[in-house]
Amino acid sequence: MQVENRQAEAAKLGAPCVFVHDGFRYAIQGGQVGERGGVVIYDANDLDSWRELGVFYSAADAPGALEAPNWEFPQLVRFGQRWVFFISMRQRDTFKDSVGWALGTINFDGEVPHFQATKAGRADSGPDFFSPKIALLDGVPTMMAWAPESKVRPLGEVAKDGLAGALTFPRIVTLAEGPDGAFPYLAPFEKLTELRQEEVAQDELAGVHAWEAEFPSAGKITLAKRRDLDVEPGDRLLVDGSLVEFYPAKVGRFPHTERFDPTNGISLELQDATANFWKLADGTQEANKWAQEARPLQIRRLASTPTTQVRGGNTYRVQRLPAAEKEYICPGCTHVIEVGSPHVVAWIIQGSFGLDQGVDARRHWHPYCWNAGTVGR
Repeated sequence: MQVENRQAEAAKLGAPCVFVHDGFRYAIQGGQVGERGGVVIYDANDLDSWRELGVFYSAADAPGALEAPNWEFPQLVRFGQRWVFFISMRQRDTFKDSVGWALGTINFDGEVPHFQATKAGRADSGPDFFSPKIALLDGVPTMMAWAPESKVRPLGEVAKDGLAGALTFPRIVTLAEGPDGAFPYLAPFEKLTELRQEEVAQDELAGVHAWEAEFPSAGKITLAKRRDLDVEPGDRLLVDGSLVEFYPAKVGRFPHTERFDPTNGISLELQDATANFWKLADGTQEANKWAQEARPLQIRRLASTPTTQVRGGNTYRVQRLPAAEKEYICPGCTHVIEVGSPHVVAWIIQGSFGLDQGVDARRHWHPYCWNAGTVGR
């Protein structure tokens, strides 16, 4: 894919989002415009040759809730004449990275389509929700995001325990009217209720890997003895190992996603609130592919001479493959590496904290994600 008419002011561009309006295909790509986050837009009717049109939206034009030096992974969802824009916001302090939303319209008059927001905010109040991707699932806009684990524990400790990033539960994206007007509304995908097995008591949760709570009355809860949340009737809590996702029922409130140490289970304390609990089917009865012996790396199929690179305090062995034999999830952008796509395979030779992961822990990356240095941040 080639890009024509590249603007010098747009830098550090990442994974794009493609959308269609009135039969015309566009692509948007997040990065920096000047010293602040921004998104550029392309004429992408020819998928092999995009033409940059200009700046689609930037932090300079956005409400303060979207302020960040770098914007990544833009997503758009259309509801009639209104659009909801989601953006992953990279801060200079990565512990403050977050995902924002903006509700508004797109002005398609003129050569450069431009997004105009009427309101904005954070799409998730938790620390472990980033780079969401939206797709139609059963005809409904459905979001899944990346939940990193290393923000609350040292990276070497996380890797040693076999914990890393994970995908969130799918959540539907709608536009709903509330007391303060229209807001994006994020709720658990409806079919997640099919995971419910038997109802359990609160004192049985310590031995349950995956569970759900639904709150019929208001009050406060404390998760893992350190995170306090207010709950209202109809709110839900989904737990899968270390991943905890809280979903408010009221329009205008937003989910909270956080990872906790699951060694002794995720504790829940209720203050005034009441809750019903279910054990969830979690797939642990099935064979765990990570417990199986790793397939040998086929050196003959590699398209480059091995190189060694140091990133984030870890030493990687890096090689480039001409074509993927199956789909992989790129850890840099969490998007799919399609079958037949050239990609990078990399693994830690020697990790920080003395961790030696080796070839069995190799990961597959989009070339542009690897080259952008998304690993080790």
